[in-house]
Amino acid sequence: MGGINAIVYAARYPDRVSKLVIGDIGPEFADAGIEQIEDMRILKVQPINKFGTPVEIMIFFGGRDKYLVAIKELKSQIYAPA
Repeated sequence: MGGINAIVYAARYPDRVSKLVIGDIGPEFADAGIEQIEDMRILKVQPINKFGTPVEIMIFFGGRDKYLVAIKELKSQIYAPA
């Protein structure tokens, strides 16, 4: 499925994903890790930008506030105990 696709899917459909194991989400996250996902500039980086412009991606989540909530929830789920 791809790490980025899995993250986007899990954030968009949290009721369909109970846990997510990501083996590799790409070299753009290798140094900084999950913190980069919280930076909205990441929406301009390949392969995330293939989903649309930053505004289009936020609209997909239901707006900026819901996007930010989804990212926070994703981060808490990534670090949650199994």
